Amino acid sequence: MEREAQGPAHGAEQVPEGLAAEILAALAASTAHYEAGSARYFDLFSPDATFFSAGEPLRLDTRQAFESAFGPHLGEQLRAYHFLGPRIQPLPPDGAVFTSHVRYRVNFTFVDMRLTLVLARRQGAWQAIHLHLSPLPSSADTGTTGLAEDVTQIVATAAVGA
Repeated sequence: MEREAQGPAHGAEQVPEGLAAEILAALAASTAHYEAGSARYFDLFSPDATFFSAGEPLRLDTRQAFESAFGPHLGEQLRAYHFLGPRIQPLPPDGAVFTSHVRYRVNFTFVDMRLTLVLARRQGAWQAIHLHLSPLPSSADTGTTGLAEDVTQIVATAAVGA
């Protein structure tokens, strides 16, 4: 069974149901590890993955570098994240791009970001081979109350222009 990838209807590709389920399951497991403060969060990433993170000025060229930068305090704080408007774009035969707006919570502070993951199926498992995070402007800059409203407003504006 196929289903339309989430995102704008114009040009949206069909994502095989099994592919979407596999990727979403891998991301759900990673999210659970992140929220539990477990170093197993890093298992989603291949050893040779690259990272552009809002918290680092330069690209990190390995999972070990990413884990060294972000792992030491992972279990010390309350953490959560929520995807808003995720989209999966297949890259046959064994790849996909996952994009989403995401709201991260560390303790009681929220950070709104854009997320891109390039995923590859390696040895039967989905692994991220690249992560790119970039910050969204704060709500004060947009005149709205937060991420969900910002994204809804952007999508509505884009639909009017289409």
